[in-house]
Amino acid sequence: MGRLAVMAMIESGCDRNVALLWHLTLNHFPPVSTDWITCCEWVIDRAIADEDLKVIAPVPEGYKLQTARNVLEELHLGAWVQMHLK
Repeated sequence: MGRLAVMAMIESGCDRNVALLWHLTLNHFPPVSTDWITCCEWVIDRAIADEDLKVIAPVPEGYKLQTARNVLEELHLGAWVQMHLK
C-alpha cells in the first residue's frame, strides 16, 4: 500500500520533500527520522543518474555509515527511481 501511495504522489507532482516526509514518517514502523530526507534525496538523485551506489551515503550525524545502495533498499526509495525512469 505504501509504495502505491508514493507512486501516486510522484505522479500527481507532489513536492519530493513532502512525499519523502510522508514516506519516512508514516510508511515505516517505527517511523524513520526526518533527518534522513537530505540523504534520501542524494541517494535518489544518484540512482536516477545511474551513478555508483557502492559509495558511502551522507547519512545524518550520529548514524552508522551506509552505502547509497543500502539506504535505497532499507528505506524503500525505489519508487522514486522507478517512476523517473518510466
